Amino acid sequence: MQCSSFAKYCLVKIWKISNRIFQAVKPEHFAEFLTRVTDLIRENISGEIVAFDGKTHRGNGLDSALHMLNAWAVKNRLVLGQLPVPDKSNEISAMPQLMDMLELKDCIITADALNCQKAVAEKAREKKTDYVLAIKGNHPEAYDEIRRFMDRQMENAKPIFEMPLDKAHGRLESRKFWVSDDIAWFEDRHAWAGLKSICVVEAVREMVKGGGPVTTRRYYIGSLGEKDAERIAGAIRGHWAIENEFHWCLDMAFDEDGSRARTRNAAKNLGLMRGITMNLLKANPDKGSLKGKMYKASMMLSYLKRLLRI
Repeated sequence: MQCSSFAKYCLVKIWKISNRIFQAVKPEHFAEFLTRVTDLIRENISGEIVAFDGKTHRGNGLDSALHMLNAWAVKNRLVLGQLPVPDKSNEISAMPQLMDMLELKDCIITADALNCQKAVAEKAREKKTDYVLAIKGNHPEAYDEIRRFMDRQMENAKPIFEMPLDKAHGRLESRKFWVSDDIAWFEDRHAWAGLKSICVVEAVREMVKGGGPVTTRRYYIGSLGEKDAERIAGAIRGHWAIENEFHWCLDMAFDEDGSRARTRNAAKNLGLMRGITMNLLKANPDKGSLKGKMYKASMMLSYLKRLLRI
């Protein structure tokens, strides 16, 4: 047998063995290991923003695509935890479970409209953390009440906070925030644990190379008051880091959507392993892209040991 053929044979054997291991290991063990690794490298940052959002692994089959609920620490730039769920709709029950797995005291948790749920607000107060949740049509009556009230506020009052003009990706975007502690009129207020304020964000986006401005309004509820308008604005802005800094990297650096793993626990465990790997790579202070660091680790045992801290 030629050397190149033998090397190829060995690689195939190694891949099959590792694939069987990933199929057999219970995902709960990887999830626990992820949180332990994160605790070792996570800095204690006051007011850390923890964004919760889900991502579907598109490459492992349309009928059986894995959906992973992720928790991303915005200031630490680390994934705190992940929880595999059968599909996107199961995020609603999974988010309180993932919150239970994490140390969230004195943080601000954020979530999109899907996870704007009373159980999430209650769990946040139980974990001694604040929350800022986007609200949309999945709570039609509450959304309509909040929208009408805040739209009137916008007509009669100046914004309580404005973010500097943001120029990125060929566009200019400005954001204005109106926050109100006046929630006595909100009939459902007692059902949301710790609710103190409602907020509207008006974003005006304009392309640098032409095109008229586009204005959008988004509405939020939260446990922070009007005096914390700047923190609310920071949490709303920071939430999108989970898309731009985590989900995007999973696809671009790890080709997650191209993964065909689907047998037994393989997809879940590989998804969790990507989170562990990304944390170790981001915690390394060396300059360079994630792909560059992975390539260097594959070529230099000493660098790999540094990443693994051994």
